[in-house]
Amino acid sequence: MKNIFKFLFILFLGVICCACVNTVAVHELNQKASKYLEEGNLDAAIARLEASVDLDANVYESRYNLASAYIGAGKCESALEHINVAVELKAKEPVVHYTRGVAAQCVADNIIKKHEDGS
Repeated sequence: MKNIFKFLFILFLGVICCACVNTVAVHELNQKASKYLEEGNLDAAIARLEASVDLDANVYESRYNLASAYIGAGKCESALEHINVAVELKAKEPVVHYTRGVAAQCVADNIIKKHEDGS
């Protein structure tokens, strides 16, 4: 019985440590992405933010920033996908609704452009 408690305690500590490591890694990736966004390096920012979302898909800032970077890169459908998740995570945040509108407009503009080009 004593060994079971030791095992469960070690298992519990492992889970807590992993959660802490993920939180730190997500924060570091978001910080690096912010620097890249400031520099205008959208591809590098997107790569860091995608990695951040892979580590923890429920971090609002990662989803919001990834959607914004995708809008800047003209990848409207991807932006809309991520901003919709951000809206689910923080529905009372006005900026996510505005950004969702911008992403939807971007998608619409691309559809119109393809139609006008005859594609």
